[in-house]
Amino acid sequence: MPGRPLFAMLVAALALAAAPAARSAYTISAQPHVSEAAGSVTYTVSRTALEAANPTITVAGGGARPATPGADLGAPQPATLSYGAGETEKTVTVPIVNDAADEPPEDFAVTVSAPGATTAQTTTTIDDDDITVDVSPPATTPEGGTATVTLTPRAASARDVRVDYATVAGTAAPNADFTPAQGSVTWPAGDTSPRTVSIATAQDALDEDDESFGLLLASPADTLSAPAATITIADDDGGVATTSASRGDVTPPRLRLGLLRTSGPRVTLTVRCPPAERACRGRLTLFNVPSRRASVQALRSERHLAKATFRLAGGRSRRVALPLSAATCGLLRRAHSVRVRAYAVTTDAAGNLATTSRGATLRFR
Repeated sequence: MPGRPLFAMLVAALALAAAPAARSAYTISAQPHVSEAAGSVTYTVSRTALEAANPTITVAGGGARPATPGADLGAPQPATLSYGAGETEKTVTVPIVNDAADEPPEDFAVTVSAPGATTAQTTTTIDDDDITVDVSPPATTPEGGTATVTLTPRAASARDVRVDYATVAGTAAPNADFTPAQGSVTWPAGDTSPRTVSIATAQDALDEDDESFGLLLASPADTLSAPAATITIADDDGGVATTSASRGDVTPPRLRLGLLRTSGPRVTLTVRCPPAERACRGRLTLFNVPSRRASVQALRSERHLAKATFRLAGGRSRRVALPLSAATCGLLRRAHSVRVRAYAVTTDAAGNLATTSRGATLRFR
């Protein structure tokens, strides 16, 4: 019948008109940027007066440099919004993690969704507030001289920058060959001028090999180009001293560090001396990685947690235990989960010195 096509079209049009359309029920305020030091960022989520559904809030990395949920930002609070009668606005807060890494800006997206409603979304960029402090190359000084290590921030910071330092023995012995030193260097906000750490060495009459020791470096909130600096004391006494260079071995020992684990009131890890070395000896030092969002206030800045020494032949491995004091154990158990880093300062049989480190997140019960 000629009227049937027209009738079918009319039925289809009525069916389309009756189908429910997604509603533009929610909007979320824009927050284009947030400083890593801000602690959190808050958004306003608005709804239409007739919208009854309670939306869920999710976050995810986005853009060319996606942020990582759990590492750079926390879960939205609350994750579901509940509007009361007549309410049209609610706020949601996303925690921002302030770490010590010097990194580019990172992006994340906040999404509002509810059944039957169109999705609302906004993207926020986390502006990094950390900087890198450059450490000068290995230093050499004659016996009785003063060794100098220079520290230079790469950029100006909106806050104070601090680097802590402490000497560690190598083939050179504290008090006998150099004066032990520890302390802090601080730059006020906006200052990028170089700062120096000076360590006095001792003069003796012994004809001996060149000796070395290390200057261990750490920052509670920023990044260092190297975790330590090697300092060599050049022998200036009579005769021909046999140095690592004259023996032909100038390669620093590449000590390998295994996984960090907890074992009662200790943190353990395996150290391996490379087969190419005759022997390795050194010191392990354990620190927490500071976080301004740490649940235990004492762990918001860097703390020395434990130390141990090791000595082993080339090609051999050994499990080293770093004992924790009762007070430190109590602190770590209160926090339950703590990010830590172990630093190793190693000397080989030829007197070459090197540093390496290994980090992990450990649980303490």
